[in-house]
Amino acid sequence: MNKNSARPVSTSRQVAKASAMALRLANAERRLSTFARGQVDAIVDPEGRAYLVQAAQEQLRAREKQWNAVLESIADVVTVVNRGGLIVWQSPSVRPVLGYEPGELVGNSIFPLMHADDMHSTYLAYFQVIEGFAEFARSSFRLRTRAGGYGMMDAAVSRLRNAVPADGKQVVISMRPEAGER
Repeated sequence: MNKNSARPVSTSRQVAKASAMALRLANAERRLSTFARGQVDAIVDPEGRAYLVQAAQEQLRAREKQWNAVLESIADVVTVVNRGGLIVWQSPSVRPVLGYEPGELVGNSIFPLMHADDMHSTYLAYFQVIEGFAEFARSSFRLRTRAGGYGMMDAAVSRLRNAVPADGKQVVISMRPEAGER
């Protein structure tokens, strides 16, 4: 047998082994689910890695779908900003409020989007929260729209709790047009 014909045999054996292992795992998960009657959500192996049981995976997917629906329904522009001022995430409501596509501003600093006259007071509110001097701050500022003008925004700034990574300080800025701008 030459070298080229030996390789597919080895690969097909690996595939067969992996398939058999996956089948055994699925059967074990089904038996565990039946035995535990829905009371076990995960299994932890000796190295400390957690594996979700299928029911827990489905429940997690359903919760994630629900939270995504909530976030997509919020009228305020919710923006997560990191310590460097970069936009990490922004809610889909950025489209109707400011004209930007969701995700378009991710990776950009939020501060150059603010009117120069409003920068100092807004940065101060951001700094107070990101550095932990205040739990919460309010600010009003003009923010550049996609069309090039400015919209007056009322904003609440708070620290993102349990941020991932844990050492990454982030704030949540919830913005809405001022009453006269709506």
